[in-house]
Amino acid sequence: DKGGGDMQSMTNMAKPSFRIIPKKASLPLGMVLFLLYAWICIGRPQEIVPALIVLRLGLVTGGLGLLAWLRAPGWLSDKIPVEVPVVRDVMILVGVAMITVPISVWPAHSLLFLFNVFLKTVLLFLLVIYWCRSVQDVRRLVWVYCIASVAVVIPGALSRHAGQERYFLESLSYDPNDIALLQVM
Repeated sequence: DKGGGDMQSMTNMAKPSFRIIPKKASLPLGMVLFLLYAWICIGRPQEIVPALIVLRLGLVTGGLGLLAWLRAPGWLSDKIPVEVPVVRDVMILVGVAMITVPISVWPAHSLLFLFNVFLKTVLLFLLVIYWCRSVQDVRRLVWVYCIASVAVVIPGALSRHAGQERYFLESLSYDPNDIALLQVM
């Protein structure tokens, strides 16, 4: 009896204890492309490193993000939930913008603004709605925004320019008020 008890305890000690570690879920490619596009839209690395301008990073990441979004499971009506009031209002604004281009004061410039600025912002809006499904996804996006805004603000803060032109000279697309807003956020 004594030997069996000791043998039992020896057998229990000899068994290796394995911990099951849950496998980390990898990010979908669409989410990665969306986060890259958000970083390019906010951080504008091509302004800090002008050699990147020829790569057209915004067009590439935005186009790939759009393709991934279109190829993701679900119907287009699921991806653009117009029953949500904010989405419906944005889609109405897109329609009004497209309709009013021909009657604008400067139609060519209005068309350029529509495609170069406004529709990129709408694309980012739609990608946020589709890819940010959990608190963890929103945290990822917030981190991307923080890192991207630091990438814009740091060169301006480190520049040796004095006065109002300090931050304006560091960004081709942000004015001093935009940079101040990024710093506050």
